[in-house]
Parts: sequence; structure tokens; C-alpha cells
Amino acid sequence: MVLSLLFSGAVCFVFSHIESPVYVELGNGIQVVIQKVPEAKFSSAHIFVRGGSVFETKQTHGIHHLIEHLVFRSLDNSEQGSIDKRVEQNGCIVTGTTNREFIHYKLEGENEGVQKSLPDFLHILDDLKIGVNILQNEIGIIEQEIAYLQANVERRVDDSAWSIFFQDNSWGLNTYGDVAQMRKWTIEEIQSAHKKHYSGSNIVFSISGNFNPDEILNIVKTRLEKISKGDIVSFPDFPILEEDIQHASIKTPSTSFILGLIAPGINNEKKYLAYRVVFQYLSGN
Repeated sequence: MVLSLLFSGAVCFVFSHIESPVYVELGNGIQVVIQKVPEAKFSSAHIFVRGGSVFETKQTHGIHHLIEHLVFRSLDNSEQGSIDKRVEQNGCIVTGTTNREFIHYKLEGENEGVQKSLPDFLHILDDLKIGVNILQNEIGIIEQEIAYLQANVERRVDDSAWSIFFQDNSWGLNTYGDVAQMRKWTIEEIQSAHKKHYSGSNIVFSISGNFNPDEILNIVKTRLEKISKGDIVSFPDFPILEEDIQHASIKTPSTSFILGLIAPGINNEKKYLAYRVVFQYLSGN
């Protein structure tokens, strides 16, 4: 009997059977992974977008964080209420997080609720249509969010360490951005950045739970096949010398290092080792 483990926070679930995942690449380049877990009572769906602060400059610092907020408020979605409010009606929650190397959206809840909420969840990848009021309101929310984050001493130290270590390289930028820069961008500039990164070549969708994979794939195709393929956005070079990587020694990986392994497109040996070097410098080990 095969035992499989799924982790949710501090809780570990053991399943006696887990089916082989279904892998599909849509015609526009979107990668789809569907994992049926017959005994599961809860499901989770994930959207990974190749984007984040490492793709930014000082002039565009925070544009991916802002877009992460705006996709929930896009005008096409607001006609029936925001995405997060709609999925809550099905007993689910949806969250978005901007990291250095990817943007991550997550939908979770009981199986039936997640499947019912999936079309709304996938609206996150629609074209971005916003007005001035929505834009200014979300910038204000982000400003409050940044104030909260910067009130945390450990967060400030961590951000400073990345900034000092990488100096003027984009890897040294924090993930939440610069509100002063956000207020300078036009709606057209924001939409242009969204179109570049939220294209099929830069998107991975995954879902796991107890459902019919064919039904899920049909929903996904209906909602996502209309997205343009676009070009793959290349990751900026990681500014660490090979000799630094070769001589690195470390005992415990950082959270960013672990996240780096599961993000689409960056699971390679160089960045695996590079994260170890980063943690060595940040932790003082």
C-alpha cells in the first residue's frame, strides 16, 4: 500500500491512495497539473505567475505587488463583486502573494466549494481592466500593508540584508515595493506589465483534491485557452560568483530557498546552491 503525505500548515494528512497526476500543456503554453486524492475532504488550487521583485527596477519597484492586488478588483470581475467575496460564498478562501521570483494565488476549501469557485478563481488571469479610483484605493491599501510589515523589526533587518548583500541588483529589492513609484505609473504602464507576465508561457496551474480530473480540465480549458501565449520572461542572472557557490556550507535552508524549489522555472542546481549562499550571509552561519 502506498502512503502519501500532504501538509497543510502544521497538520499532516496520510492517504492510503493517491492517483497519478495529470499533466497537460495548453496550446498557449499554460502548464496544468491535476492531482486526484480520492480520500481528501479538502482541495487547493494554485496559480503561479513568473513575476516578482527580481523582474523590477527602482522605477518599477512594486508593480507586481500592485498587480497582485488589482487582479481581484478588475472591472470585469467587480460587476458581480470581487473574486475573494464570491468564493467566500462557496465556503472557500483565496489569497495572493508576491515573492521575489513568482506571484502565487491560492484557492482552498472543501472539494465541492473549490470546484464551484474555480471559474471565479481563474478570472485572476483575465485582462486587467481598472479605473483610477480602483488604482488609488489599492495603492492606499498597499501603503497600510507596507507600514505594517516595516513595523516588524525582523522584516526590516531581512530587507536590509538583501539590499546590502545585492546592492543595486534587482535581487536586493523587497517584495512589497515603493508606494511613491506606484503613484507615478499610468494605468497603461501597469496593464503593459500585466500583459507581459500574465501570458500563457509564464503560468502554471495546479490543483489537488477529490474530484473528477476531466471535469476540472474542462473548466480550466474553457477559462484559460483564450489567454495569449506571449513570450517566456527570462529570470535575471543571480549575482553570485560560482566560486562562492562552490565554497558555501550551510546547515538549514531558508524559507525562500524552499519556495524557490517549487516555483515554476527556477528549480535548477545553480539557484538551489545560490539560495544556500544567501541564507549563509543573512543568518550569519
